[in-house]
Amino acid sequence: MVLKSQRLLEFINRRKRSLLFLLFLTSSVLISYYFLNLYFTNSVEYFQQKKYTIAEKRFEKIDALTGHFNLSAKEYLLAIYINQGKYTKAGPLAEQILDQNPANLVAIKSLSISLAGSKNLDLALNTLVAGINLQSDPAKIEDMGMLALTMITTNRNIESAIQWAVKIPKLLENLNLINEVLRLIEVTKQSSKSDLDLEISLREKYFSLAASEAANLIVLARLYKLKKEYSKVIYFYQEGLKINPDEASYLEEYADFLIEQNREIELAYKMYKKSLRLAPQNLVKIRQRLETKIQKLSFQRGSR
Repeated sequence: MVLKSQRLLEFINRRKRSLLFLLFLTSSVLISYYFLNLYFTNSVEYFQQKKYTIAEKRFEKIDALTGHFNLSAKEYLLAIYINQGKYTKAGPLAEQILDQNPANLVAIKSLSISLAGSKNLDLALNTLVAGINLQSDPAKIEDMGMLALTMITTNRNIESAIQWAVKIPKLLENLNLINEVLRLIEVTKQSSKSDLDLEISLREKYFSLAASEAANLIVLARLYKLKKEYSKVIYFYQEGLKINPDEASYLEEYADFLIEQNREIELAYKMYKKSLRLAPQNLVKIRQRLETKIQKLSFQRGSR
């Protein structure tokens, strides 16, 4: 009986020691996690304060301790390397992340910036295109597309950026990217290098995605006027005015076109009247334009 009691006592003591050891390990892990998390938070603060030298050393320590378990530390390190122009460090780290997650936005952008910074723009753009093709999130596609356009305009020229963008189908499904390419086209108009057909194509794509934007439709009407495709001019003026029937400048512009083409004169005068109700200060301007157009029409008829 005594022997059994001793064995039971030994068993209980062993269990106590095991439980105490387990408690010690658990508390050690929790304490380590707490201090590591605090160290990480402080490192982020150094990063936000742009104290990159200190932040770099701290995040490198965190990365060495946690390895692939702490993706955030690697992403902060990438941002630090890029900000400091340390492309030889950023590139390999970005590739390491992409081996684990090929669609990681931070790594794709960092790798492409590193490549461009190392004078390898084509490879940088190929990296971004690969990233774009992996993505379904419009915001991430837009982010990478904007970065690519900035890279090309900075390292080459605006025309190259436009030509590159129109070859990437996913970019032309994003309204903000189409708008950016159209903005670049506007810039090229100053040097008479603008491609009229390309602008029409992009604006019609924009129209298919955002049919309710009147300003784009009026611009399309002006572009087709340059091409002398008058049925399309009428169509886009009418569509624009359906969306925004009380825009005085649109009414005047469409009325001017009808007078110039000697079409639907009564409709043109009605639009002028409505425009003047909306913007009476334009009376003198409209009168001058009408006098000029009437004189021009009279001259054309007399010369026949």
